Amino acid sequence: MNWCDGLTEAQIAVEKENLRRYMLRLRDRQSIGEIEQKSQDIIDQVLHLHEFVRARGIACYVSKDSEVNTRPLIRAALNQEKRVLVPVVKKGDIELFFSEIKDLGSELAPGTFGILEPKPENVHPVSESSRTCPHTSVPPVWLSTCNSSARCRGINLMYQ
Repeated sequence: MNWCDGLTEAQIAVEKENLRRYMLRLRDRQSIGEIEQKSQDIIDQVLHLHEFVRARGIACYVSKDSEVNTRPLIRAALNQEKRVLVPVVKKGDIELFFSEIKDLGSELAPGTFGILEPKPENVHPVSESSRTCPHTSVPPVWLSTCNSSARCRGINLMYQ
């Protein structure tokens, strides 16, 4: 028996949203030290994944607030000359597309929803056909360590 058996789609949507809000409250209650430590644990695991080591690049969100801090991962990928794609929200449409970045410090500024995105002059959209990573990265709601999967809490790896 599944938890959602007997529920309508609308009821399931409400339950999912309630669970998401609850998890966000729990995540936001963590201390800065807890967030930093858990972020470092997650990033360390990703950096040692065979999939990351052999990947040509990553598609990764740029973290904010109590999300897993992805900046060390992005810096490591750039230092290893991997291709780094970050999501950009197309204003008005609430659509995502990926843009390649070459420098974490100088190319980004707060964009839609206050999320760091490439500045307009640094937007370099990547077409679906030239992207070797078929997934869209999304921020994780919960800080946890990842398993050995190549798709680890909102970070996706690209292969060639």
